[in-house]
Amino acid sequence: MDKLLEQQELARIKSEQDEFDAQKKEVEEQEFTRHIREDIDQKKLKEQEKQEQQIEMDQLLEKLIPVAAQMKEETVSKTIMERVKNAMVNTVNYTKIGQKEGEKKQVTSKLIDSTLVGDGDLCVIDFDINKKLSIEETDQIRQNIIDNMLPANVGLIKTAHGGLHAYCNRDGYTLPSNRYVKCIVLDNNEIDIFGQMFKYKEHGVMEQKELVQNRIVGPNSSFRETKNNKRETLKYEAINDWANMTHLASLREILDSWNVDIEIPFKDYVDKVNIREFGWQITDEGTIDKMSDEIAQLTVNAEKNYGEASFSGERKPNPWILTKILRYHNKDYYEQTTKPLLKQNYEVKKQQKISDTVQQIEKHEIDLKDPFTLIDVSSKALNGKYENKLELVAQDLLKVIKVVRCQNGWCFIIKEYDCIAGKNTIKYKSKTAIYDQLRSIRFWQDGKKHITAIDALEQYHSLFEKIGMKFISNNEGIFSIYQGFKYMQLDEVDQTKIEQFLGLVKDTIAANDELIYEYLLNWFSFIAQNIGKRLKLQLYFKYYKNITDIDDFVGKFNTAIENKMSAIANEMKNFGESRMSNMDALKSINTESTFVINEKYVPKHEVE
Repeated sequence: MDKLLEQQELARIKSEQDEFDAQKKEVEEQEFTRHIREDIDQKKLKEQEKQEQQIEMDQLLEKLIPVAAQMKEETVSKTIMERVKNAMVNTVNYTKIGQKEGEKKQVTSKLIDSTLVGDGDLCVIDFDINKKLSIEETDQIRQNIIDNMLPANVGLIKTAHGGLHAYCNRDGYTLPSNRYVKCIVLDNNEIDIFGQMFKYKEHGVMEQKELVQNRIVGPNSSFRETKNNKRETLKYEAINDWANMTHLASLREILDSWNVDIEIPFKDYVDKVNIREFGWQITDEGTIDKMSDEIAQLTVNAEKNYGEASFSGERKPNPWILTKILRYHNKDYYEQTTKPLLKQNYEVKKQQKISDTVQQIEKHEIDLKDPFTLIDVSSKALNGKYENKLELVAQDLLKVIKVVRCQNGWCFIIKEYDCIAGKNTIKYKSKTAIYDQLRSIRFWQDGKKHITAIDALEQYHSLFEKIGMKFISNNEGIFSIYQGFKYMQLDEVDQTKIEQFLGLVKDTIAANDELIYEYLLNWFSFIAQNIGKRLKLQLYFKYYKNITDIDDFVGKFNTAIENKMSAIANEMKNFGESRMSNMDALKSINTESTFVINEKYVPKHEVE
């Protein structure tokens, strides 16, 4: 009879295990299928959105390019004087000191501030001829430059020391700075190039409004200097019909004819512009940090339209140049058509960048066997291992922290080392407590703000969130409290200690009853082999000494029973008027599938 009961019990345990395994497999297959379907749907949606955006870009560019070509023609058709008339700065008394407002001094020269030139395309090539040469040698070199190095359609100014200023159109050529000094060095001749590359001074985070001064001496200007104790008056003089010249030569064509390439990548230029002017933020002017691939790629129809509208010898501008032309010369069209598209594109790119970054973050789970803790994050921060990348910080924090919404706020789950237990354990903390820890971990300085671990947690908060927590769950969205039994890996097994435990169970607990002893071993093995499954009954051991306080189990603060697979009420004190209610509470703990844990300074949370 006893053997039959034993076989039935083992069969029941095996049946329950098989049922559990089947359910687990079914859940995993369903999750796998769901992920595949979601990936397919997401790819289809992205492809559809991309096609719709491409159609919008095609339609816009078909309108934009001919308009931009017309606007550019209007710009280059203006004379140099018309283009610089609002950029002239008077200087006084034969110096390069600007005239102050209301000041009545003799105006002796004019400076041209290229930052104030409206179209932003005018630039000057400055040929600085060796000042130690004789006047005849200087004149010969200057004439050789005019005859052999420059095309006819440039505005020419003879400088005070016999050098040469050649005015041309930058035509989208991306110079590394406003004043590219000594970009070309020849025998007895150094070449600088001045142009409007950056209007605003460099700054930190806020939008910059302070303009850069980028001044060049204009024609018919006079200055005085003392040389060899002799006072001389030096003049800048126009060589050709400088003031009335139109359709100036392209800087690109001039440099190409010299076989010189000093252009920086356009992306680098855009980055520099935005760092100076907008701090990577879109402004009321609709300027963004990066031109989208869709806008930057001219379609076949758009190229055809532009080709029909462009004039002979004109280089096809890229979309940023077209946009800038519209911004200056057709503001209504820019505000109504181009600017909304730029803002929309900015938001798309911004979200895409966030999405790409999130995709690159490895989604770690808390692993108590992994020694990595918050102390390691702090150590890596101290040694600059995160390279100013907040996503790398979040990636490491995911190994340590999870967040679950509880009854009265967020409950923060953190892995910490327990020096008494000698291993990592799970702790629950309030927002205040966890933020105090994270605030102390500083990474780098952003302006006046210190970037801390809090910034990583808040920016990627959704990655840390779990929909709930259970003792054990196969659902990735649920935090599993159980992560294996707490044990120490031994190099050698001491069989005598195992025999002592088995002897205690058999001799003392089972009173040498083989049936009870076998049942107890099956009861212990069921706990180890069926993690997360509730036992049908609890063993009750009765003693008469060492009475403890039952409030640890059924009182207001009941963390003693949290995360316990089995808890033994060892001679607990239970008397007085609350004796029966305590027994009912113990019965509820033993039979209910879940109960609420209340811990000081931590939000209440439900556990199994």
